[in-house]
Amino acid sequence: LGSIRPIDTVYHSKTLGVAGRLYVVNLLARTDRREAMSCLARAMDLEFTWHDATDMHSRDMQDIPERIRWWRNLNRINETVPKADPSPFKFKWADDVDDGVSRIGHSGADFWESSFPESPLKPLPLPPSPDTRPPVLDTYGENGDHFGTAFLRPAQISCWHSHYQVLRRIAEGEDEVAIVFEDDIDMEWDLEHRLRSMWGALPSDWDMVMLGHCHSEEWRHPALKGAPTLHPAWHTLCAHAYAVNRRSAKRIIRRLRTEAFAYSRTIDHAFRHLSSRHIKVFSVYPPVVVQTYDLGSDIVPGRTNKGRVHWLEDSAFERIALAKQLE
Repeated sequence: LGSIRPIDTVYHSKTLGVAGRLYVVNLLARTDRREAMSCLARAMDLEFTWHDATDMHSRDMQDIPERIRWWRNLNRINETVPKADPSPFKFKWADDVDDGVSRIGHSGADFWESSFPESPLKPLPLPPSPDTRPPVLDTYGENGDHFGTAFLRPAQISCWHSHYQVLRRIAEGEDEVAIVFEDDIDMEWDLEHRLRSMWGALPSDWDMVMLGHCHSEEWRHPALKGAPTLHPAWHTLCAHAYAVNRRSAKRIIRRLRTEAFAYSRTIDHAFRHLSSRHIKVFSVYPPVVVQTYDLGSDIVPGRTNKGRVHWLEDSAFERIALAKQLE
């Protein structure tokens, strides 16, 4: 009976069986995290492709908030009213957002990086000194006058940029499906078997699968037939583990670089918003990949270790720790 189903005898895959590549987003300076993830890869016999995360202290990450301020003022709703911060602006998606076929090229917020070669945009003047302007605020929904109360920080802008760039790699690559991990995660020891078991239940037009999430209630939608832990996404936040196919990556990055939407909120809130209106997202509940926070957070400095390893049935890192005790 142990070898009746095809999945019972399938060969092990270094990319978890359902993906062509496993990306890990990692800051070059965080060698501690890279070593931890390398240890995980060795233990589970996985092959990671490293994606260099964007440093929040880079010049581009300092310039992008100025471009957001510039674009919002340029597209403010009432041009007769003197410029103000925040300025309600006209929200419009780029014309090509649903194109999952054509070459990606460069457009919209791609040109907001000062290091972009041959940018068609003129350089912006330096910020005033001292800078007494109100901070650039986040927005929500698809309305240029729906401002939040949080200001856009370099850390969240660099996180958005990191995920945007890895999605570009997927969109421009040859893999039909890729999985993206952040570098502070733990996972179920039998993750490959779980993914293989549920993957066939996905509809052909799926866009993303959130393998890990937080602050969510993913049990609210009924599970897919044949996959009791796979649900249509309800309210997934956190972006530490997700699968995406190449076709969908093209459509997602076209929305992420639309000027009215680009960098307007944290990247996980952006994914959640897109899932509510524009892309078909599924989530695994309970999650099969969790954040650990063992090595501190670059996005939220000072965050205490409130990892979610207890959500896992069979933590890979706990197995590694037990093996070390037996040596």
